[in-house]
Amino acid sequence: MMSYRIDRGRRLVEVVGTGDLTGEEITAIQAEMAADPEFDPTFAALVDFGAANFSAVPPSTARDHAEQHPFDPASPVAVLVASDYDSGMVRLFASFTELMGGDGHVRAFRDRKSALAWIEAVRNGAADDPPTGDQEASS
Repeated sequence: MMSYRIDRGRRLVEVVGTGDLTGEEITAIQAEMAADPEFDPTFAALVDFGAANFSAVPPSTARDHAEQHPFDPASPVAVLVASDYDSGMVRLFASFTELMGGDGHVRAFRDRKSALAWIEAVRNGAADDPPTGDQEASS
């Protein structure tokens, strides 16, 4: 199951996914956000998949999701994950967004505090941002 909340004051979209996610659910939430009149593609995203897993999402769909990614290429997207497999899926998605012109601001994390700090660092131009790195997620 997936849901999202837009915090216009913080210029942040918070997405939450729980359970066994499917590619169809990810596609649906991307389309729903893009159609929401409150959505601004320049906002940052905090995607909490800490209580979810991607085992039902084939890696081959990462390219489709990157093509439908509703955020601006320069917008930071921090993804909270619980497993190395899910972190790998985030890296794959990040690679495809870069190939499509993204700035490499998609990164996996294991904790919310680090993810939010990284978002602020990107916004302030101070992030040490390896294109598909996830040092926080691998620790």
